Amino acid sequence: MATLGPYYLGPDTAHPAHGIYYGDCVRGMAKIPDGAVDIVLTSPPYNVGLNYTGFDDNASDGEFKAFNRRWLTEAYRVMRDTGRAYVVVGDKMLWWFKDLAEQIGWTYVQLLTWCKPNMAGGAAISGDWDHLTEQILLFRKGKRTPMLNGEGVNTHNWFVETAPQSNFNGHQRKRHPAQWPLGLCLKLLARTPGSVVLDPFAGSGQGLLAAKLLGRQYLGFELSLSVAIEARDYLRNTQPPLPMAIPEQLSLEAIA
Repeated sequence: MATLGPYYLGPDTAHPAHGIYYGDCVRGMAKIPDGAVDIVLTSPPYNVGLNYTGFDDNASDGEFKAFNRRWLTEAYRVMRDTGRAYVVVGDKMLWWFKDLAEQIGWTYVQLLTWCKPNMAGGAAISGDWDHLTEQILLFRKGKRTPMLNGEGVNTHNWFVETAPQSNFNGHQRKRHPAQWPLGLCLKLLARTPGSVVLDPFAGSGQGLLAAKLLGRQYLGFELSLSVAIEARDYLRNTQPPLPMAIPEQLSLEAIA
């Protein structure tokens, strides 16, 4: 099937069986059945004026909160009972985002911190203190299930991971204005049970690539066509280490 409503699968119509869709995530998630997802791993816009393609990152407070309510509501519906959601948020969002999620039905679990050591120094700071961290809100739906354990799996709630930069190479090269490091995504997913990972704001595809490298199935939405194409190619050109089998890249038909 080449198209799904206004959505191009992929958006590569010649290869429809993969998991990045071009289009609005709220309308896209509406096509996912109830309880089909195990993990949400995402970083929504912060409404701080970043130069996104096809999205206004300077909305009014009311519009921005309504937008977050819409996508959180759909994400809750498609989440399986016992599923978990990791949401990276800006510090100004932190104080109202938790309450908004709880109103929808999410259970707040814990606050995690991402520390960016390479952001110290250099340009003048924009506030009283330099921003070297970002916060990750962890929620769950329903009853808690045990986390995974294994060699090298970090159990701390504080992660030191270098932020991507345009002068870096490989997975650490910055390709998107709001890109988080692959290493952080890998650490979060490695300890979290569940086989189907959803990123409503796929961006550069780092979260989905982490799912692929760990043998999970993945599904994402991206509002910019050019960003979706780049993320699709990025995932397609990076293979899991042998002898791990390549996970099935989900289409909406595959989980219907």
